[in-house]
Amino acid sequence: LNMLFAVNDLQVKAVGWKKAAGSFVALSMIFQGAFNTGLLAVAIIACAIIINTLTISITERTPEIGTMRAIGAKRSFVRRLIIAEVLIISGISFTASVFLSAVVLLPFRIIGIRAPGATASVIFGGEVLYPFITTGALFWTLVLIAPALLITSLAASAKALRVQPVSAMEEA
Repeated sequence: LNMLFAVNDLQVKAVGWKKAAGSFVALSMIFQGAFNTGLLAVAIIACAIIINTLTISITERTPEIGTMRAIGAKRSFVRRLIIAEVLIISGISFTASVFLSAVVLLPFRIIGIRAPGATASVIFGGEVLYPFITTGALFWTLVLIAPALLITSLAASAKALRVQPVSAMEEA
């Protein structure tokens, strides 16, 4: 029932809403695609920063990992320890960032952001933008970031676990 009707030479035919809206929808779809591409670029950069930080953090703790291995910790224990640490830090960071984002967006959600011109009105989808965080956005953020964190923690822990316990303790 999502069909609109357009009159064409006195004939009435059903067309989709995108076709009925014409070039306005095409323009908004282009803006949406550009915006989503920008968001994807930011997400990729954020993942690269997280991967780099995590790798450095685990590499710096190679002597401690070597000591744990020398006193009997199994590789699987150390790997689980690193993954648990990553999940805890990521969970706390995610929760804090969602809360901070909600606090920052709250005044804008109440008063809105006025579009400064016609182009901004098209981008905003109206004269005033009332930004908010959707559960879908939160879900997809977790879906995209979680595998990157898991792969990174496994790769970093594998690198740290390749070092022999005795040589890792000598680095300390």
